[in-house]
Amino acid sequence: MTHMALECTFPETGRQELVGYENHSGRTYLGPKAKPLGKVLAGWGNNGKDGVEGAMYKNVFGTYTHGPVLPKNPWFTDLLIQRALERRYGKVELLSLDDSTEMAAHDAALKLAMEFKGTMSAIEATPWSR
Repeated sequence: MTHMALECTFPETGRQELVGYENHSGRTYLGPKAKPLGKVLAGWGNNGKDGVEGAMYKNVFGTYTHGPVLPKNPWFTDLLIQRALERRYGKVELLSLDDSTEMAAHDAALKLAMEFKGTMSAIEATPWSR
């Protein structure tokens, strides 16, 4: 398991860091219609080579990032909720909540990811990755 951090940019949020863990030994390469969820700041990402993580197609998001992604990234949680509501009801504005606890967890996870940057991940330990 590796701490990871991504740089994500969305029109609604601007540039944000998404944090979590990755624990995989696969390699993902995006097709022509998918875009990456974000640029890897720390961790392995989709395949350890192209510097990106996750995939987006329209309003579908996929990622190897887990442990707990939504509570540690309230901006991303809000983005998903807002897009779902807007798809159903049209333009909406979410009420602002106190995210100080969630942001403290986010900041701690980001710090760990940057401290562990470059350490061995599950994919690096596999025989076929050499």
